[in-house]
Amino acid sequence: MLLEQIIPTGEDVKRTVLIGRSSGARVASLFAMGRGVAAVICLGYPFRPVHSVLEPERFAHLARITVPTLILQGYEDEYGGVDLTEHYALSPAVSVQFIAGGHEHHLSSEEWDRVGQLVLTFCDHASRQLPPDSMPFDEAFYLRTYPGVAAAVAAGQFVSGEQHFLLHGRQEGRSFRLQPDARHPARD
Repeated sequence: MLLEQIIPTGEDVKRTVLIGRSSGARVASLFAMGRGVAAVICLGYPFRPVHSVLEPERFAHLARITVPTLILQGYEDEYGGVDLTEHYALSPAVSVQFIAGGHEHHLSSEEWDRVGQLVLTFCDHASRQLPPDSMPFDEAFYLRTYPGVAAAVAAGQFVSGEQHFLLHGRQEGRSFRLQPDARHPARD
């Protein structure tokens, strides 16, 4: 594989950030699983094929990845839009940020500036080994989806649905959803 030839080894690999778009994002994230790179940035990750059957090999590794990974996904991306956190298990190392548009990333200059800022912030956090910022957890969705968790929160067993998800729900494969950025609401 070409990446094996060009990505440094030893201590230098720890300063390497892989960036990929679409299928390149998938390749970068798969490669990162076996090589201790600093971080991975995915533009438009192809979670599902358009008009085809689900292919778990596209995304299953994202539940186990330990490398800090930023996925910049269009709200209307036909390969996985704003609903993706409801359907795909993601490791705590994965941060998802939704951006305007679809898979092609036809963005305004202001939105590209926002993407640039998200990437810089992510790289800063990754370099200092801080957890990546993520969009707010959709508490109402999680509690509505799991009434038993809502009852446990009401009984004081958990502070919130998000706490339950972080402690148990992720390992149990429970669906969750992130709240879209209020500046760029998802379109119906």
